[in-house]
Amino acid sequence: LKSSCRPRFAMSGRTLPVTRIPSGVTEVEYRRAIQQNRRQNNAASSVDSAALQSELAKMYNLSGTRSRTGENSSTRTASTAAVQRSRRPQPAPQPIICACCNAANPSAEQVCGECGYFLNSIITVPDTLAQRRGLMPIAPPQAPLTPFDWAVIENSRSDPDSCCPICMEGFKQGHEVLLSCSHIFHRACLRSFENFMKDSEFSCPICRTKNYQKKITHIGSLAFQKVCALKLQRLFRGYTARKQFRTRLRAFYRATAPGGTTGTGIAIDAGQKQRRKQYYESEITSISNKLDQNLNKRSNQVDNMLRSMDRTIEESQQLDVLFEQMLASRQQQNQNLAHIQSNLTSTQGILQSHLGAPPLNLNSV
Repeated sequence: LKSSCRPRFAMSGRTLPVTRIPSGVTEVEYRRAIQQNRRQNNAASSVDSAALQSELAKMYNLSGTRSRTGENSSTRTASTAAVQRSRRPQPAPQPIICACCNAANPSAEQVCGECGYFLNSIITVPDTLAQRRGLMPIAPPQAPLTPFDWAVIENSRSDPDSCCPICMEGFKQGHEVLLSCSHIFHRACLRSFENFMKDSEFSCPICRTKNYQKKITHIGSLAFQKVCALKLQRLFRGYTARKQFRTRLRAFYRATAPGGTTGTGIAIDAGQKQRRKQYYESEITSISNKLDQNLNKRSNQVDNMLRSMDRTIEESQQLDVLFEQMLASRQQQNQNLAHIQSNLTSTQGILQSHLGAPPLNLNSV
């Protein structure tokens, strides 16, 4: 008999029904189809088990091994999608509609210009392998918060003047970010914290709330401005009180009451005796200090005047010395000139006596 007509027997010895092969299909093709179907079922069961294992490890924070099948398939799918996107023509950038206030914003902007809501605040977490296989339920998408919800969150803050929990510095004139869990951070600090997060789902640095929404707020800067205004008011009130204290104290201790018909005032002993004595002592001390200052100032002026006079006398003496030196030099020149004239006269007499020459004109020499 041929192999297709032989009955199939199990290892236990029981007789099994003969497998009917469809008409037009050989036994080899039929066996290949059965083996391929078994491989697909085994692969599906292995994928389901790997997806369920990764989901359970994620729920209970276990560090399990990743499925190679899912990883390779996801990597291959991502690379294929990237190549297809690069080949497609790039459409024109469309404006982004804010999910909070429905305002249109340019595609390059990250923050809404109307309400300060971050346009990429809602993070879409990709479904896990178990959710795609139908083993775990898919979480509903997160709804954006309305302006009323943000107002409620801002009003729920009881310490707006506190510092940033990341850098421990106060909120000054800068951008602060309010999260949906009512925690406030510096925008730069939160961006740095998000850059160093390893998990795909962002979590609040304080309460670990995942997939939070964020919005630009000015609670911290307004509280800082309020503190600065209070400090300025306190300093100004202290300055004015110090300026008016002496005047009011003088008016209090020098108070007089009208006396008789002459119109002269009668002094009233206001305040305690000891304090009044201290006040008058301080007044006398201040007056004496002013007198000392004026005397010192005038003495300094007199000293400066005398010093200038001494300087003038010294300069005049120097001029006298120079004048005397000039006179002495002039007298010396006159003496030299007279000596020269006498020498010329004697020479003229000698020449006249020996040679009979005419007399010289000394004025022309």
